[in-house]
Amino acid sequence: MITDHVKNRRPYETAHPLFSQAFDFIASYLAEPKPVGKYELLGDALFAMVQTYTAKTEARMEAHNKYIDLQFVVSGEERILWAQRDELTVTEDLGEEKDALFLTDGDRPAALTLRAGEFAIFYPSDAHKPGLATDAPADVVKIVVKIKL
Repeated sequence: MITDHVKNRRPYETAHPLFSQAFDFIASYLAEPKPVGKYELLGDALFAMVQTYTAKTEARMEAHNKYIDLQFVVSGEERILWAQRDELTVTEDLGEEKDALFLTDGDRPAALTLRAGEFAIFYPSDAHKPGLATDAPADVVKIVVKIKL
């Protein structure tokens, strides 16, 4: 897992060939916001989802096999729990088509708070529970960029 502010994006762009394009989409959104929805950038290799929701008190720990998640908070803030995937037990496997596994929380998840302008990158080895409220449920605008391995 990597977390930082989007203004510090440059060192992370070399970590994967598509990270630069993922950050470019975020920059274009910040310059000219787009409606909620899915944006195909390179077919199934790279796509973004603009989301709005109210951060919640409950969610499930998840992980992915085929994609890296770059999660960027545009406005609001949310708490995300993180754990090493190999320390957890799979409770539900939605298969290759959905690329989602749900897992137990384990006994030591770490918590991070993402505020507007900050991002987190979750690799397949990173289980994560996003969308949690920090204090009370609050509105969040977030971009999730899915980057194929």
